[in-house]
Amino acid sequence: MLFSSYFDSFRGLLVVLGKIYHVLSSCITSKKLTDLSNNQLHGTIPESLGKLTRLKTLLLGFNRLSGQIPPTLGNLEALETLDLQANFLNDSIPPSLGKLMNLTTLFLSYNMLSGRIPKELGNLLNLNILSLHSNSLTGTLPDSFVNLKSLHRFAVSGNKLSGEIPAFIANFTNLSHLYLMGNDFEGELPPRIFNLSGLDELTVSDLKNTSFRFPEIGNLTSINYLVLRNCSLTGGIPDYIGNNWKSLYYLDLSFNDLSGSIPQSLQKASLDRLSLTNNKLNGSIPPWILKTDKADLSYNNFADFIKDDITDPAHHDSTEVKTLDPGKPNMDSILALSKKCTSQRNPYDEDISTESFFSVPGTWAYSCSGDFISTNRNSSEFVKNMTSGVSVLYRTARFCPVSLKYYGFCLRKGSYTVELHFAETIYNRDEYYSSLGTRIFDVYIQGERKLKDLNIIEMAKGPNVEWKANFTAIVDDDNPLEIHFFWAGKGSLRSLNGPLVSAISTSLLIMGSFLLLK
Repeated sequence: MLFSSYFDSFRGLLVVLGKIYHVLSSCITSKKLTDLSNNQLHGTIPESLGKLTRLKTLLLGFNRLSGQIPPTLGNLEALETLDLQANFLNDSIPPSLGKLMNLTTLFLSYNMLSGRIPKELGNLLNLNILSLHSNSLTGTLPDSFVNLKSLHRFAVSGNKLSGEIPAFIANFTNLSHLYLMGNDFEGELPPRIFNLSGLDELTVSDLKNTSFRFPEIGNLTSINYLVLRNCSLTGGIPDYIGNNWKSLYYLDLSFNDLSGSIPQSLQKASLDRLSLTNNKLNGSIPPWILKTDKADLSYNNFADFIKDDITDPAHHDSTEVKTLDPGKPNMDSILALSKKCTSQRNPYDEDISTESFFSVPGTWAYSCSGDFISTNRNSSEFVKNMTSGVSVLYRTARFCPVSLKYYGFCLRKGSYTVELHFAETIYNRDEYYSSLGTRIFDVYIQGERKLKDLNIIEMAKGPNVEWKANFTAIVDDDNPLEIHFFWAGKGSLRSLNGPLVSAISTSLLIMGSFLLLK
């Protein structure tokens, strides 16, 4: 139903699902909140809502509202909570929201908002929660945000923000949740952020043009969830993480340049999940880690990785996959992914394992790294199936939370065409909550990024629509073919995020033969 067409600002009546709510009169007389969240409301937000000047709480989240955020909402001078999250709102954030001087909570996440964050939001001195994540916001964080010292929760993950992470964030001493991952920030993470003793959760990823170490002192004594992924961290893992951060249960330091050994002190933390994959760590693996299945130490340089248990990703070093029974070069193609099927004249190899690491000796292998952020998801999610809507080749797909690498072995030296097959079969526009999802990831071939911020739905012009991309790769005598799909923290519905690929095929250009993975 259309929201705007049923709102009558003069009479104060709102029709929702066939019922009449006396919104205007009740808000003025009793000052109760207006909660219309999760009601399947369609249409645009009416500008006439700006006349409810005594309204304190406006909850319109988890609907299907589209169009712009009306600038007239800036007239709601008594408003304390504004929740517009999980809709289809687009265009920019109106600067007029900076006039809501009593506002303590602002949720604009999970929309399609674009443009720069207005500097006027820095006027909201009473703001405790500012949630802007999972949009397409650009530019830098406004300098005016230096005034937001009352913030408890600051979330801008999954946007296209750039520039340096402002040092003034370290002055937000009331912060308990800070989410910065999945942007295009550059430079180091300001060291003083490690002194925010009240911080419970901190997520940062994909910092550009940087190389920095952990500070000598870190006082995140309340931290329980920490992600510093792909931030070009160097040096060693400090002892204070285990000695002082006793509440830490989730630690992700993957895809950095950390070196040295794993400190024994990490055992003192309350770790339930530990990801150190893709670093330069060495030495011996502590015995307490070998007793758990909740640690990912793959792609490092440990001295005592267990070669005879190659299915355990915790025991791969950075060279092991490349030497995994490569055999003699005798193949001109590989094909993989999902259930075994035949496409035209080429059979595709079956790829339906739900393990983090799997190989067909002498042919191909894959490695899946990272954890789903949602605690109720596990490796059973690694293969996605659907029974209709796309051709057979696309009905199964491999899904991985962060990093998915495929290796092709035994390929002759030469130039190959690599064909990647995609279809967005998880996010479906016919299902409300699924339709809010945006999957964004990068594609690398032989270490070179070929696709940045790939959105399958955008490229294919819809969900359950087939799309493929072709690239050229050079294979030499020293390295196998490597195809890497990587989630850089962008997009929405993060528990369902990560790379999704339906099939891979390669062919030697001068031979015209094929290697198929399905």
